[in-house]
Amino acid sequence: MDCSEKMYIDVEDLYEVADRYMGVMCGYDRESGLVNKSKELAYKVRTKVFSGEKMPFLIREFGRESIFGDYFNIDGQRIPCEALKRIDRKSIKGGFAFLFHSPMPDIYSLPISQMYLADSWETCFVDAGRDLLRQQLLDKLGAGERELLYITDSLAPGMAGIPAEAVSSFFHIFDASQIDMFLLASGMMSPVKSFAGIYLIIDRKAVLKTANCNECVSNHKFCEYCKNYARHYIGKDYERSIQKSDKSLMKSWMQNAC
Repeated sequence: MDCSEKMYIDVEDLYEVADRYMGVMCGYDRESGLVNKSKELAYKVRTKVFSGEKMPFLIREFGRESIFGDYFNIDGQRIPCEALKRIDRKSIKGGFAFLFHSPMPDIYSLPISQMYLADSWETCFVDAGRDLLRQQLLDKLGAGERELLYITDSLAPGMAGIPAEAVSSFFHIFDASQIDMFLLASGMMSPVKSFAGIYLIIDRKAVLKTANCNECVSNHKFCEYCKNYARHYIGKDYERSIQKSDKSLMKSWMQNAC
């Protein structure tokens, strides 16, 4: 029996958080004519392409009985998770498994510069959707429970010691076709800008503060999509080359912008 809950969030409700992610991604905190022109075009694309769109979610709550030493067992699906070794199981009250994807307007008919920005917005909407979902789940706990309990950052395939291939388990837990999500033969999710993850509800006293990758609740060797991957494994020279490349690409995009 499918025990999941389906919900939608209007994209306009994600704008404030998505704007912050977009600012970080594109460096909009810097002041220059090029940056300001890029920022202006980005917000025009956001409004033109995404207004009126909705982001769909599937959510499945589970109890402590679904959590073991280093894995979850949700509806018979075993999901390994190295991060669980660092959290006292007695402090865990339960959690939420979830699936969602970014809105899917037709962005491929746009000019190339706008297509890039629309694709970037889709990424930012995924990050914003994850944040807003966590906040809504916190709100469901009630004021009294929020003083005692905490919802962790998301644990997801490819992060927190959950193998990337574990994404298939989420498609057994959920009837993902309800929100037009599918698992491809390659093991990738469709649409491309999709996210599968787990939030844990734990005692507030047990919260682990993560200051950097070395203090992560997992081990950065397991984090296939870690934002600091280049810093740990490739080095600063790679980061500098990427930043230089991004700057030249931005100039090229803006010269062709409409």
